[in-house]
Amino acid sequence: MPAASTERGPPPALEGGWGWLVLVASFLSFVLVSGYMLSLSVFVVEWQLYFEADARTAGFVGVIMGFVGPVSGLPAGGLSKTFGCRTVVMISGLLLSLSFLLASFATELYHLYLTTILTGIGTGFHYQPAVMIISFYFHERLGLANGIAMSGVGIGMLVMPPFYQYLIDRYTWQKTYLILAALNLSVVLVGIIFRPSDRELYFLKNRTKHKPLPVEDTPAKTTANTGQKRPTKSRRKSVSDTSYTYMWHSIKFLGFQLIWQNPSINLSFLAYGLLGMGFYSSLVFFTSKAVFDLGIEPDTAAWLVSLVGIGSFSARATHGLLIDWKIISPTMLYVLSAMACCLSSVVNPFTTSFGGLAACAVVLGMGSGISISITVVCLRQCLHPTLVSNAWGICLMFFGCGNLVGTYLMAFLYDVTESFNILFFVSAGAFFVSSSLIFILHLARAAQKRREQQEGMDTKNDPQTDAEGNIGGAMVLEHDPWKEELELEDIMKK
Repeated sequence: MPAASTERGPPPALEGGWGWLVLVASFLSFVLVSGYMLSLSVFVVEWQLYFEADARTAGFVGVIMGFVGPVSGLPAGGLSKTFGCRTVVMISGLLLSLSFLLASFATELYHLYLTTILTGIGTGFHYQPAVMIISFYFHERLGLANGIAMSGVGIGMLVMPPFYQYLIDRYTWQKTYLILAALNLSVVLVGIIFRPSDRELYFLKNRTKHKPLPVEDTPAKTTANTGQKRPTKSRRKSVSDTSYTYMWHSIKFLGFQLIWQNPSINLSFLAYGLLGMGFYSSLVFFTSKAVFDLGIEPDTAAWLVSLVGIGSFSARATHGLLIDWKIISPTMLYVLSAMACCLSSVVNPFTTSFGGLAACAVVLGMGSGISISITVVCLRQCLHPTLVSNAWGICLMFFGCGNLVGTYLMAFLYDVTESFNILFFVSAGAFFVSSSLIFILHLARAAQKRREQQEGMDTKNDPQTDAEGNIGGAMVLEHDPWKEELELEDIMKK
């Protein structure tokens, strides 16, 4: 493959070619992997019967999955930036297959708790690079390509639950897990299709090198009594400095330096955490509200989740056109979509019919589908390309924490009030604050662009092909990622 990179910056995205095959592979993998995560309710019923457990005990598997999966995106970001998206996705396929194989032999419920941790790690290792690989093949069409890939989540939410129910009815949940173990080996094949583009290879080659600082070669002092040599103060200091350097490299590997190097991006992290808190808790209790508050039959109420999936798929697959045609900016699209989720949660407590809940479900699916998938595009506007992978991993970590906090908070509120209505009001508040934070970020970015125009700065450079690695029109990066290692060595030497 010819090297297309130059000294001025990374090579341009292909905008197609092999990227279309990568896009299809990413879409299908989201159908399979995310479809399982959003279909756990099908298995929870079987586990209640098999293990003679209550709903909360059996449903704790979903809590583990909702937390471990997104949080695993944090190390996945560092691994993708170091070894490439292909390697991490192939590892995720092996982890998923192994976890389902082990789960099929579970004889106690806590066995499923343990195997679900492994499943969650595999899910996180898939989700993060399966999104990032799209940005290495598409730039002008990134919004559309990203939406098509992540629309697989909506299809998975729609198609996989009845498919799993069919397998369970025909076989058993244990044999279904064996089938899942075989199916998830296809994620390894997806990894093979994720061939690194010239653009990805450029960033892998030019990533910041993590090298330990050399220990100063200072003479050692000899003790008078034993004649043994002991390290001098200078040598002990250099060893301590080296330990500090390794710690700093670990922080950079996970991307935590972004928290203080670019404080404005913290608004995105917090907003995504609140989005996870509102969405996951709303989805968990949506059907329960229909059954227990409105008396709707469980089989009929189950269609509400499918309607969320339909809304999510339609919005994910089409919202990219709005961005690529420059009808609306990614940040403003996030603001509007999160507000749509807020509207759905506000109206939900006042609905008294299945039709009203169905409308709320579609709106929730459309709003969440756009806001979840558009986040990575928003990050690319605010950060250097070498930092987006880590930032996306941190966003997923906050999303997982939001899932965990939201689920337990909503369960606590229901135990206290014995009503589902307060749950949706709290979810609406989380969506509203999430939307407001990104709106503040949008206003700050717009104000900075106006200042740059007044100062005569050129804000029309492509942020992914700028010769200096600067971000035209984006939030200011206080530290240059290409010079960070040299600055660190200077500090440690002093």
